[in-house]
Amino acid sequence: MYSDTENISKFEFYFPALSKMSDYFINIVNLSSQPTVVEYDLGENFIETYGNLLFQNCDFKAKVTLFKQETLIEAHIQIKGFTKLICDRSLEEFDYLVNVDKKLVFKYGKETKEITDDLIMISYGLHQIEIGQYFYELIGIQIPIKKLHPKYAEQDVKGGFNNLVYSTKENKKENKNQLIDPRWEKLKNLN
Repeated sequence: MYSDTENISKFEFYFPALSKMSDYFINIVNLSSQPTVVEYDLGENFIETYGNLLFQNCDFKAKVTLFKQETLIEAHIQIKGFTKLICDRSLEEFDYLVNVDKKLVFKYGKETKEITDDLIMISYGLHQIEIGQYFYELIGIQIPIKKLHPKYAEQDVKGGFNNLVYSTKENKKENKNQLIDPRWEKLKNLN
């Protein structure tokens, strides 16, 4: 017979990511009707659990305020902190500040599925919500596609996209000066 500690260590051995994810589960069975606040420090353990594709070397503080009702659970998520990003232009590392303030609604239903970005249906028998994946997605949305060091941000705004966008204004002027078939010219005057 194995003891419980041996079973836990075997579980962690075979499923290390799942055991780390358990840090980000919220037990919803015992929630009271009063607001419940849960706070998390999201750092290296968070990156190891969910991956470092979007960001690395981060330090976030997350606060989840849960409001339980009969048919739904409302979660107000606030995440503040920074992550290290690498500038696409200069390859310099810089701190990027992230500030997330989002409301998610977990509604009870027959099955567990995501209805919209803000509304998630959870089954009646569900005892825990894994909130870590939502942290990862909410932070990931805040990371810009074009990562520019703050010292280049003003240059990008001043130069803007005017240098990159093709404009046809000059071509339209040239076309107006060209000769137009006289038959079409008479049709334009019919108004």
